[in-house]
Amino acid sequence: MRLESLCIQNVRILKEVSLQSDASFVYLSGENGSGKTSVLEAIHLLATGQSFRSTQQRNLIQYDKSELRVRATLRLNAKEPSQTLGIEKSRDGSTQIRHNQADVKRISDLATLVPLRSVTPDSHALVSGSPGLRRRYMDWGVFHVEQGVSFPWREYNRLLAQRNSLLKTTWDTKQIKAIDSLFGTLGDAISLARDNYCERIDALLPEILESLDSNISLSIGHQQGWGRGESFGQTLSTRHEQCRRFKTTSVGPHRADLQLLADGKPAREVLSRGQQKLVLYALTLAQVTDFHRRRKSHMLMLCDDLQSELDDTRTRRLTQLLLAQGHQLFVTGTNTLDPDFECTKVMFHVKQGEISAV
Repeated sequence: MRLESLCIQNVRILKEVSLQSDASFVYLSGENGSGKTSVLEAIHLLATGQSFRSTQQRNLIQYDKSELRVRATLRLNAKEPSQTLGIEKSRDGSTQIRHNQADVKRISDLATLVPLRSVTPDSHALVSGSPGLRRRYMDWGVFHVEQGVSFPWREYNRLLAQRNSLLKTTWDTKQIKAIDSLFGTLGDAISLARDNYCERIDALLPEILESLDSNISLSIGHQQGWGRGESFGQTLSTRHEQCRRFKTTSVGPHRADLQLLADGKPAREVLSRGQQKLVLYALTLAQVTDFHRRRKSHMLMLCDDLQSELDDTRTRRLTQLLLAQGHQLFVTGTNTLDPDFECTKVMFHVKQGEISAV
C-alpha cells in the first residue's frame, strides 16, 4: 500500500494543500499549531471516514467553508495500477465517497480499501481507558485479518438492538427466544475470532518488547463478556431474569474487554504514563506485524509527534521495524529529522497551513 499523492481542501487550518511522494517514510515537521497533525487527520478521514480528533464533522471544516475534500492516488502494490479515492464532507452532515470514479455507499467499505493504523499522543488510553477502546483494538485485527467476521458483527449489533428494544418495551418470550437462537451463534463466532486473534498478539509481544528495549513483561487475554465454560446461548438462557430486570442485554461480546497484565498485574494500575505509551506502541507493532504476516500485505501508518512519545533509540527502532515490513509511514514532529536516519524518505515542512518540500 502506497499513498502516492494527496490533495486536501478546507480541513481545519489547511485551505488547499497537496503533496506527492510514494516514499516509505514521509516526515512532516513544523511548530505546534502549524497544521501537520491536520494532514494526518485528513489521511485518517480518507481511510476511515472519521477523524481521530473529533466526532463532530463540522469541527473539521474550515469555519468559512461549507465542505471539505480529501483526494488521493493510491497503489496497492507494484504490480497493480494506481487507484483514486476521494471523500467530501459537508456542514449539513452529508458525506460523499468515490473510488475510481464510482460511488462508495458505505463508509465501512473504506477500511477494506485502505488498511490504516494511527498513533497519537492520546492513544495511550488504550491501556487506561474504557473497554470500548480495547474492543475496537481487537476488532480491527479480526476485521482485517480474520476475513468474513465483519458480517457477523454487523448482524450481531442489529439483533442486539432488537433484543434491547424488546427488553425495554415489552417482554415477549417467544420473540426473544427467536432472536437468541441466532444471536447466541453469532456471539460465539465473534468471541472465538477474538480469542484466536489475542492468542497471536500475545505470542508476538515478548519479541517486540525486547526489540524496543523494554523490560516490561506484558501479557494479554480476551475477557469475552460472559463466563468461560458455557456457550453464549446458554448464558443468555441463565441470565434471562437479569436481562429482564435491567431491561438490557448485560452479557455478550459487546461487554468484552482486553485484559492487559504487566508482571501479572493490571497494566493500568502499575505502569507509568511513559510505560503505558511504550506498551501502546508494542501492541500496535504486534498488530501491524500480525497483519503483515497473515495477509502478506502492507498498510499506512500515521504517527503524530512520535519523537515526543519515545526516546531517539526507540523511535529509530520502531520505525526500522515498520519499514522492514514494507509499510508506509507518515510521521510528524517539531524537530528536523536526523540526517543520519537512513531510509527512502521525503520531508515536508508545515507552516501556518502551508506545506513545502524540504
